[in-house]
Amino acid sequence: MVLTQPIPIQASQPRLFPRPTGDPRLLVPGWGGDLSPDEFDFVQDELIRDKKLAYEWGFRPSAKGRPEWAVRQVTQWGHPDSRTANLVLARHLMPQSVPSEEPEQA
Repeated sequence: MVLTQPIPIQASQPRLFPRPTGDPRLLVPGWGGDLSPDEFDFVQDELIRDKKLAYEWGFRPSAKGRPEWAVRQVTQWGHPDSRTANLVLARHLMPQSVPSEEPEQA
């Protein structure tokens, strides 16, 4: 019988792509307001990774992507305790969330 040295178990490999970091309060619907690009990347990454969070925000947990306009709407006008309100914001584009392309005429 030949005994060999056990192969040491190494710690997990470092991530090839670092996860975006941000303030955890941004993950509360309605708290974040208008997001910067870095904040948006953080929220989008968390919504993709955390299925329960995506459900609370009104998204289908099985969906792979989250539209930018929907994430921004829930971030600005969402309600932390009402999935129903977040569901409407996540699924329907609200007119006030899209900046007007035509200047107002006086």
